[in-house]
Amino acid sequence: MIRKSLYLSLCLLLTVSIGHGQIALKYAASDPTTRLIEKFQPLSQQVTDSLAALRMVNDLRARLYSEGYLATEIRSVSWRDSVVYIHVEAGSQYEWAALRKGNVPEVLLSKTGFRERFFIDKPFRYNELSKLFKRVIDLSENTGYPFASIKMDSIAIQGSHIQAILQYSGGPLITYDSLVIEGTDRVKSEWLASYLNIHYGGVFDQSTVSRIESRLEALTFVELTAPVQVAFQNSMASITLKLKNINANRVDGVIGFLPNAQNNGSLMVTGQFDLSLVNLFNSGKQLTVEWQRLKPLSQFLYISYQHPNLVRSPLHLRTSFELLKEDTTFINRTGLVAFNYRRSANEFSFFTRWKTSRLLSTKKFENTMTLPGISDFNINYYGVGYTNARFHDQRNKRVGMEIEVEAAVGSKKIRRNLALPAEVYEGLDLNSVQYQLEASYGYFIPVVRHVVFHQRIRGGKIINDQLFLNDLFRLGGLRSLRGFNENYFYASDYVLSNLELRLFYATDSWLFIFYDQSYLYFNTGESQFEDYPLGIGAGINFATKAGVVSLAYALGRSEEQPLSLRISKFHFGYVAKF
Repeated sequence: MIRKSLYLSLCLLLTVSIGHGQIALKYAASDPTTRLIEKFQPLSQQVTDSLAALRMVNDLRARLYSEGYLATEIRSVSWRDSVVYIHVEAGSQYEWAALRKGNVPEVLLSKTGFRERFFIDKPFRYNELSKLFKRVIDLSENTGYPFASIKMDSIAIQGSHIQAILQYSGGPLITYDSLVIEGTDRVKSEWLASYLNIHYGGVFDQSTVSRIESRLEALTFVELTAPVQVAFQNSMASITLKLKNINANRVDGVIGFLPNAQNNGSLMVTGQFDLSLVNLFNSGKQLTVEWQRLKPLSQFLYISYQHPNLVRSPLHLRTSFELLKEDTTFINRTGLVAFNYRRSANEFSFFTRWKTSRLLSTKKFENTMTLPGISDFNINYYGVGYTNARFHDQRNKRVGMEIEVEAAVGSKKIRRNLALPAEVYEGLDLNSVQYQLEASYGYFIPVVRHVVFHQRIRGGKIINDQLFLNDLFRLGGLRSLRGFNENYFYASDYVLSNLELRLFYATDSWLFIFYDQSYLYFNTGESQFEDYPLGIGAGINFATKAGVVSLAYALGRSEEQPLSLRISKFHFGYVAKF
């Protein structure tokens, strides 16, 4: 061990005698110790000042101790011509004679991987012992014993061999007593406890408590205003959360009235309406409604309902219905039922989706002898999904990333349309298997102060030998490929990259420039399409007391659309929060 007087001399020499300035640090030792030192530090090195030299010597001493050289000594310290000479001898490496399990519960030791044979005639390494102690304490804290402790007892040293027995104290078994919410009355404590995986009367779990802050960040309607408080009394734990409300409900819409030339000049309603209600009944439930009628004969309707912690379980129910009417060509109806399970930043989902598509008019197909590229069909999908989101601030995304993956397999049935000639279905397999894959990856990286670079890459693929136009992905518009109308493109295979450079001038307000690039492809047998459309432009997103306004000016280019100012697009969005 380092002799106290010599160590004090070292500290005094390095902090007083040397003073400040560039100095050299050189180690001297016997050959075995020299080889050890070289594993951790150069034998001769330049350091910035005396304190840096002292840190290097302390670090070397700690590293040698951790490798079992407990008899390490600094035998001499000298100073000559701006060079500090340190004579170090490590001595023999200590080994385990035995480390007995003592009174540590077998269930804890088995989970840590501890075996007594691992500590017989093995080098004594403090880091390994420290990791063992940490694993035992972590397991205890997560199984109801937050006051557990462990140490070595009956330590005996013979020569360079160490023998000891583990001594463990679990402390009292702690259970959850209550969850106290301060600062808001818009959240039911029973629901929030279930959401945070806190079960009254259940055993205390420190890992669950450690995740409370990140779980609350995922909620858009409340915000934690103070650190999570945990109080222990009478072997029970009470958790206090100080929260404040955030306006997260959203509504926006535009309604227009136009003459309908196809219906004797009567008025036709066009426009868009979006509604999102969160934390319904103060229990985290969410309802979303979207309606669009941007073209005279086309409509889009989307309704979604989310029910978190179904029957106070960790499963979250998500249901939705979608209707798409494409002028007088076809109408699609899609339903979804999904169950999500969230653990930390990871979320897994299992879902079933069914889709029906029907022709609205068959006049142009009455004399066809082949199956049209738009047809009637039903699909029942079963699939799984995975999401991983890690953001420094979930509500104001400037640093972080998000991954989403979804895979589904479905049974597809082509339905005979009695208005079409029967010959078009001859020799056709009406029942087949269809696959659908989608994935996306997005990230935010700060560039300089107030400037953030954002990219989102996503792609999808539908696999089936008999695809129809009304079966494909739809892209185009403010949320996908800017510079084009909503749902302008069809694709069975697509890759889309959205690049943005944002300049923040307020918390929820920024200027941005963007570049959207895509690859689109489909082959329905009747027609084939392949293109690389892109969109470029700039915009602004700014927050007001009434809501958030988003405005983007975009130019789009594809094989059918040149890059021209005459056909540029203004994408406008407004969200009112309440």
